[in-house]
Amino acid sequence: MAHCARRTFPGLFKDRGKLGKRYIACGIGIEIGALHNPLSVGAGATVRYVDRMDFPSCVARYPELNPNALVHPDIVDDGFKLSSLSDATCDFVIANHVLEHSPNPVQVLKNWCRVLRPGGVVFMSVPIARTCFDRDRPLTAVRHILDDYSLCEGGELKSLHQRNFDHYLDWVRFSRPRILEESGRAVANRTPEETERHARLLWSAGDEIHFHTFSEISFRDLLEASLSMALPGHELYAYEPLGGEIVAILKKTLGCERS
Repeated sequence: MAHCARRTFPGLFKDRGKLGKRYIACGIGIEIGALHNPLSVGAGATVRYVDRMDFPSCVARYPELNPNALVHPDIVDDGFKLSSLSDATCDFVIANHVLEHSPNPVQVLKNWCRVLRPGGVVFMSVPIARTCFDRDRPLTAVRHILDDYSLCEGGELKSLHQRNFDHYLDWVRFSRPRILEESGRAVANRTPEETERHARLLWSAGDEIHFHTFSEISFRDLLEASLSMALPGHELYAYEPLGGEIVAILKKTLGCERS
């Protein structure tokens, strides 16, 4: 799993932390891609940190971040797959501003839910597109994401790769210029041909981008469709738009008494 520059929304980490302490009060679990912003959780919770890189590699990859603020990964693994973790071994999975980086979010949700014990939760957040550097991009249609999942389930990975090019093109057209502007750097005027060439370079290299963009409504629709399509025995336990991001909690109810 890769990471990209994360915009800071004033007050969000405080609000997110309040929810973290409310929904993750105890137990043993993981946080994926925490970097310098680990979630605040309850005093009874023990968090192991997952990253695709070890600590020295994280320091080298993110020279703009204070190394003293970075968490030390306990588990080096692809946070989209969690291949090193066995089924039903975690009370919680935390993944803030991670899911939008995946070309196949439904499968990632399945992978995160796989490692939950009954009663466990996935605590996740995604940025609201209109509040960040994705604001000029069209929202990703929920049907498109579900079709991506179906293609992967059918083994049509080449088709998924081809479909991903449009996301790279939107990234180069709309998101990257806003990132440059926000960092005070000059934005080059590219011809349509230059824009497409740049997108193809990123696409061919599999560079990290925000593949998908969400609104308060569309993300909820995606989660509810994912639960129906691929996540039996789970429910949308909480859904909290916070202004710049959405926090959502999935709960594994299989084997649990319903209240």
